[in-house]
Amino acid sequence: MLEKKYQIHLQNHYDATSRQVQKKEIKVLKKRRNLLIGEVFPYQICLESTMEYSRFMLWFEKEVQKIVKELWNQHFIIKLTLSQLHFRETILFLEHLKDFSKRITIEFIGEDTPVIKKHFSVQEQEAFFIGKLRMLKKWKFIISKHIEGCSVEQTLAFTPCLHEIKYTMSQQARMEENIIDLHMFIDFWEYWASHKKLKFVVEVKEADFITKSLMHKKVHVQFENA
Repeated sequence: MLEKKYQIHLQNHYDATSRQVQKKEIKVLKKRRNLLIGEVFPYQICLESTMEYSRFMLWFEKEVQKIVKELWNQHFIIKLTLSQLHFRETILFLEHLKDFSKRITIEFIGEDTPVIKKHFSVQEQEAFFIGKLRMLKKWKFIISKHIEGCSVEQTLAFTPCLHEIKYTMSQQARMEENIIDLHMFIDFWEYWASHKKLKFVVEVKEADFITKSLMHKKVHVQFENA
């Protein structure tokens, strides 16, 4: 039984200004001998075994359904990679959640390509993903795209399919980035999101002077809290 291997964890995401919880991210933790040993990313399971991925997604669907029914007044985040959209199990998982789609944000992270799809050109990949994102938008899911580690061109191409652009500012990024360059980077995405009538969110782990300077500029900052 997969409940012996995995456990659901809800992580709060709240507005930095109001301190109100905005969304709860549905995460999966791995268990070993009843001890939690870290977060599990579904795409990793998919890479290791498609059969295990199929079983996992069925279990995950049941757990998500249970949570969204119990916490009927909450909005949730589910993180996926774009590449997971190549797999039937992912599409069925999302299709079975359509009744709750208005309360679920699908956050797409990374831009990895499955080995079995390496023969696709960049243009073919983008066309495929755009088609799937349009489908999810039609199903009324809130579609968010992370921009860290991704090409600017890809995010710009996907803009018509998105509701939100998100940047997770890690501790390493704050240490390494030139403060002026960082502000220029954020200013560009904030302008682009506003121009395209999207929401732009900067997500941080903790408050510091950079976070406070962004809040002073009225940038939408979101905290992640365990």
